[in-house]
Amino acid sequence: VVAIGYGTVKKSDLTGAVSTVDSRSLENTPVARVDQALQGRAAGVQITQASGAPGAGTIIRVRGGNSIEGNNEPLWVIDGIIVGTDFNLNNLNTNDIKAIEVLKDASSIAIYGSRGANGVVLITTHKGFDSKPKVTFSARLGFAKAAKLPEVLGSDDYVDLVNTAYMNEYLSLPGADPDVDLDTIYDEVREVNEQYLLGYETDWYDEITRDAPALSQDYNLAIRGGTEDARYAASFGYYDEEGILLGPSNYRRYAFRVNTDFKLGKIFRIGENFSVTQSQTNSNEESKFEYGMMGDWTRGVDWALRAAPIYPVYLVDQATGDYILDGAGEKQYDDGGLHSRPINQGRHAIAELNWNSDDYKRNNFGNRTFATFTILDGLTATFNASIDVQNYQYKGFENPKIGDGAPTARMDESRYTRTAVNLNQLINYEKTFNEVHNFSALLGHESYKRDYTY
Repeated sequence: VVAIGYGTVKKSDLTGAVSTVDSRSLENTPVARVDQALQGRAAGVQITQASGAPGAGTIIRVRGGNSIEGNNEPLWVIDGIIVGTDFNLNNLNTNDIKAIEVLKDASSIAIYGSRGANGVVLITTHKGFDSKPKVTFSARLGFAKAAKLPEVLGSDDYVDLVNTAYMNEYLSLPGADPDVDLDTIYDEVREVNEQYLLGYETDWYDEITRDAPALSQDYNLAIRGGTEDARYAASFGYYDEEGILLGPSNYRRYAFRVNTDFKLGKIFRIGENFSVTQSQTNSNEESKFEYGMMGDWTRGVDWALRAAPIYPVYLVDQATGDYILDGAGEKQYDDGGLHSRPINQGRHAIAELNWNSDDYKRNNFGNRTFATFTILDGLTATFNASIDVQNYQYKGFENPKIGDGAPTARMDESRYTRTAVNLNQLINYEKTFNEVHNFSALLGHESYKRDYTY
C-alpha cells in the first residue's frame, strides 16, 4: 500500500510517479533530519547539503526547480495533514517515520493544486497494532572528522611562489635586471620574506578544527501495541551532534510523540497524533563548513583556504619571533594591522569561531485529531482537525575584540510564533466488482490558515 493524496492505493494499482522510502531504510541511516535520509533513495529528487553545520537543512528539488526567484520547496504532508512548504524538518524525529512517499508528476500531485507544483512529500508515522506491548530501544554513537581537505602550500612553497610571481612581473618591465633584490623593489615581497624568516609553519585547517573527533549521539525509546479496539504508539528521542570546527557548534533535539486510535462500536473510530519537539542549534557564521564568496574571509573554512602558512595564530614580536602576551600572561590572537599579518586586518577566524555565537531555539507543538464514520459498506466519512505551533527564537552575539562586533560588541535577537490550523472533511467510496474491477471516489473540503506573530 502506497500513500497518495488524501488516501492510499495498492502499489499494483498505482499510476502516478511516486518514490517510496520505507522504515527499514531509515533505521539504517543515522541522520538528524528526514530530508537527509532521502538523499540517494528517491529517483528524481535532488537533495543538496547547503552547509556542514550540525542540524543544517538541505535544498530539495523534485524533478528540478520551477521558478528562478520563487519558492521551489516541495509541499510537506504528515499523516494526511498539510504542514506547508516551510515546515521545519528539525521538528520531526526520523525514528518516528514509517514511510515516505514523494509525489512527482502532474497526475499524482494534481489533487493538491498549485501548492503541489514543486512536488509533494507524504510522511506516515508509526501507529499502534494489534498485539502485546512491544518496547524497542536504540542507541547510536558516531564520530566525525574532516576528510579530504584541500592541499595547501607550506611556508617554503608559498614563499617561492610569491617571489617567482613578483620576479615574473618585474622581468616584464623594460630594462629589468634579472639579478635584482626584489626586497628593495616590492614591499610585499620584503614583508613576506621577513615573516618567513621567523620560522612559522601554520596549518590553518588543523587550527580551525577540533582536536578530538566530533561526537554524535542518537537515543530512541518506543512502545507500540494495542487491540482491535484500541491501538497506541509512543516514542521519545534524543539527538545530539557536535560540529567539527571550533567554537559553539552543536545541534540538540528532544522529540516526543503519541499516536492513538480507538474503535467505538462498529461504525465509529477516533484518534489523535500528538507531538512535542524542542531543538537547539548553537553555531556562528564562522562555523558553517562552507565556502563564501570571493573576498569573504569571515568563515573559518575560507580563512583556512586563503591565509598564508607563514603567519602565526597569535601575536609575535617581529624582531625576536616571541609571543606577545597580555596582562594575564596569555597569548593574544593576531588581528593584523601593526603586527605580523598585513592582510584582512581586524579579523581572525579562530578568535571569531571561539568568541561569536548564533543560537537558534525552536519549540514545536503539533496535534491532529480525526474521526471516521462507516456510513455504508465501502462508504466512509472522515473529519480531520490539526494545529501546529512553532516558537522560534534567535540570539546572536559578536565579540568586542575582533571582527564586526569590535570595539563595542553587538547582539541581536528575533523571535516569532507560527500557528497553522488545518480542517478537512472527506467522504470516500471504494468498491470492488467481480474481484477484478476497482472503483473509488473522493469528495472533500479543506481549509488552511497560517499566522505569524512577531
